[in-house]
Amino acid sequence: AEFPFLDLGMPGALKRYNAWDAIVNGTAAVRFRLEPNDPAVITDPVEVSGATAPGATIPLFGMSTHIAPVIEDQDSRPWELSSLTIYFDAGGLR
Repeated sequence: AEFPFLDLGMPGALKRYNAWDAIVNGTAAVRFRLEPNDPAVITDPVEVSGATAPGATIPLFGMSTHIAPVIEDQDSRPWELSSLTIYFDAGGLR
């Protein structure tokens, strides 16, 4: 599944991404596109199975005005995304 570019409720605002959490039934690889003008800019995949929260979040480094989650099958079995949370600071660097 590939999401469209999302503005996370703050259109045009620069965001510094810190981390993310997900709840996945099954196993999937999660990546993020960070540049709407260049879809080739994408993070490395992180395999997720089950819930990443509570506990340590998964680091996500980058800055942009929009972000597009990309979630891919890892083992040819069905999977379901129940939750995806992206943590960020608005306004870029503080």
